[in-house]
Amino acid sequence: MEVKKPTAEINLMKKAVHVVKGGKLHEVVKPGSGQGNQIINWRGNKPRHTKLEMDIRF
Repeated sequence: MEVKKPTAEINLMKKAVHVVKGGKLHEVVKPGSGQGNQIINWRGNKPRHTKLEMDIRF
């Protein structure tokens, strides 16, 4: 008996950060200004939440 594995496709030409959680692929939101930080917090070896910091240049 063959076991099916969940799969997902991503565009490798697109600049993005992805997290796999619960067998699903999630794209992490990027800063609206295009500059900033994405902080992913882990708990119990699992990603829990992300914090988005945006920089604005003058």
